[in-house]
Amino acid sequence: MTNTEMLNRVRSFLDETVAGFWSDEEIYSGLTAGQTEIVNSGLTHFTKSGIIPGFMKTLETSLIVNGVSGISFNLPGDFLHLISLKIANGDADREAVYLRETGNFNPFTPRNFYLKDVNGTQRFALIIGNSFKIEGEGILNSGSYELIYIKYPAKIDAANSSILKPQVHESICLYAHYDMLKKDNRINESLLIFEKYKILSEGVNY
Repeated sequence: MTNTEMLNRVRSFLDETVAGFWSDEEIYSGLTAGQTEIVNSGLTHFTKSGIIPGFMKTLETSLIVNGVSGISFNLPGDFLHLISLKIANGDADREAVYLRETGNFNPFTPRNFYLKDVNGTQRFALIIGNSFKIEGEGILNSGSYELIYIKYPAKIDAANSSILKPQVHESICLYAHYDMLKKDNRINESLLIFEKYKILSEGVNY
């Protein structure tokens, strides 16, 4: 569905075909909230299985940066979750770097089994805030890196449609319906719609 089709779909649920009690901006905000909810669910699936849900394939993005030196580099502004990281010095082939994350229990717990150690080289990467840092024998000198990551989807509004696959569009619309009713303090009605949303979204083919 396009952004306008999603808007009209939610309005049909609300029995309000043109802006009145609910503005277009409010409904688009609800659609964006639904999109975020669906993406978060997909991320949970990915972190457990290592498989990106089909409906999120359009969010998979590659970034290659050449001619860099050092150990700490900024993540792109639309970065949501890392899939893989490869680095190289000079013109060498880029090789995967194992990703680890800090934590209270074990500061070097593997986070993502997509990423493998590089030919026995003692190096790994950490994501810290809005950047990633290479530790060990991974200092880049006039090198390059390739990030493959899941990006944030753009907000759904009057200018932008959802880029998620069509199989989740109806779920997004149902969530927006739930969101509108909840904001109107129609709690019982909103909970019924939320149950419909859950049933439909859980039936998505991951």
